[in-house]
Amino acid sequence: MKSLYSLLFQRLMRSKTGKFVKGLLVFFSVYIINNSADSFQALIDSIQDRYRNAVLNSNVLLLHSLLVMI
Repeated sequence: MKSLYSLLFQRLMRSKTGKFVKGLLVFFSVYIINNSADSFQALIDSIQDRYRNAVLNSNVLLLHSLLVMI
């Protein structure tokens, strides 16, 4: 599981598109619903701290853009 998330974060850092970020947000949401937010945070922290910031920044921007569209 850790290697999968590592690959996803590498892709996120390399070139993020709207479609990828939306899909990634759904993927993260499903993981959090099935496990827990603490488990998700621990998984991300175990990979690398800089990824947590990238995820948070991407998700905040995406949620903001979705709210603006409503």
